Amino acid sequence: MFRISLLCVISIIILWWCKERYTRSFYRKTRIKTLHTIPRNNFIMTYNVKRMPFHVKSFYKLQRLVRKYSIVLLQECYCNIFYDEIHHHFPDFYIAKGVMINYRLVHSGLVILSRYPILSHTFVPYEEKELLSADILAEKGFLVVELSFHGKKITIINTHLQSNVIEHKYTIALRQLHQLLTYVKQLTIPFLIGGDFNFSYNVFPSTSSYSLYRSASPTIYIQYDKNGNEMNTSSFWKPHYKPFIFDFFITHNILLSSTHTITTDYSDHVPVVSTISHIL
Repeated sequence: MFRISLLCVISIIILWWCKERYTRSFYRKTRIKTLHTIPRNNFIMTYNVKRMPFHVKSFYKLQRLVRKYSIVLLQECYCNIFYDEIHHHFPDFYIAKGVMINYRLVHSGLVILSRYPILSHTFVPYEEKELLSADILAEKGFLVVELSFHGKKITIINTHLQSNVIEHKYTIALRQLHQLLTYVKQLTIPFLIGGDFNFSYNVFPSTSSYSLYRSASPTIYIQYDKNGNEMNTSSFWKPHYKPFIFDFFITHNILLSSTHTITTDYSDHVPVVSTISHIL
């Protein structure tokens, strides 16, 4: 009986691994007019949806939440074990997602939805990773797409830096950020970086080259024990939970306006939304 159970578990893991590795990393819009189509706008959202492989949530609620936005950056957006249904729930978006390059159990969980045409896309894995973390099972990195935006080309980057279970310990996340900032130095067109940075916005290195846009409200609340170890997280205030702004935008030659959070309990983070007001 034990051998049969072990064989079943191994088979499921192999099937999952193969499916995640070979799932297409890009989908074109399948149809233009649907019940929920709205006029194109310049709204952008970044949102850690906490849609984990072992706790799969329906896309229906997420669909209602994000359908008014033209560019959506999702983190921890893992697909079902047997079926990747995101392109069926978002038929009016071009969809790019991170792929598996190294040997991991799942891909990065990074997805970019865009009503604007995606001209190219690539995924870059991070060189630095925390070995003693659940994140080691996922392919950490950043997802890069080039969009045709009102006749101009812009680059959109989605990332989810290393999570830390110890309060104010951002060592690996900052090393990953350094790799990301080194990458964007080669870009010759305006770009925007969004995602879950897993450190407070005021830790971001001071620079005159980039603009930082954050909400005034926290994007996550974290409960720590007396030793500073993370215990629980929440999208809303609870007694003894500390507020953090971990989700924000970094831009170069792209101006944003009206950056704020919106209320939802789909995840332990809340979405940060903004408007692309001008391309320099």
